[in-house]
Amino acid sequence: KQWYQRRVRGLHSDVVGLQNTRVGPPERPQIEKRRVVRKLPQPQFVKVQGYLNLFPFILTILKPDSPELGATLKHLRSSGGIWSPFGICSVGKTDPYYLKYNTQHDAPYWRGPVWININYLTIRALDHYAKIPGPHAETCKSLYRELRTNIVNNIYKEYTRTGYI
Repeated sequence: KQWYQRRVRGLHSDVVGLQNTRVGPPERPQIEKRRVVRKLPQPQFVKVQGYLNLFPFILTILKPDSPELGATLKHLRSSGGIWSPFGICSVGKTDPYYLKYNTQHDAPYWRGPVWININYLTIRALDHYAKIPGPHAETCKSLYRELRTNIVNNIYKEYTRTGYI
C-alpha cells in the first residue's frame, strides 16, 4: 500500500492561482494579486503530503504491529516531507501546495508552517505507540524524543525572540 492512499477529497485544483491585476483609477493604478480560476475545481482525491495523512496514526486507531504504522513513521520522518527541525509542517516541503498563498493577503497557514495542535497530537501518538510492545515501539520512542525536542526548542526560541508563545 502507498502512504498516499489516504488522500484529501474536496474541491481542489492546481489551475487556480494568483495573477497581478491593475486596480484603482487609470491615472494611479495599483497592482493587486487576484485569485484567478482557470478551471472550476472538481470534487476529487488529491495527493497532498501533509498532516491529514497522519489522522489514523494521531488518533491511535492503527494497530501497533500494522504495516501502515511503519509506513506512516517512515514518511513522517522523511527529509522531503512534513518533518522539519521546528516540528511537523502542515504540508510537505516537496508538495506543490507548500507555502502557496490562497489570496494576496491570506498567508499559507494551512500549507506549510508548523501548526502546534497537530504537533501535540503527533507527539501524543508517538508516546502512545512507544509504550506498546511491537515492531515500531523503538522507532516511535526515538521520533517522540526528537519531535518533542524540536517543538520545545522552537517554542523557546520564538519566546526569547518575541516575548510570546
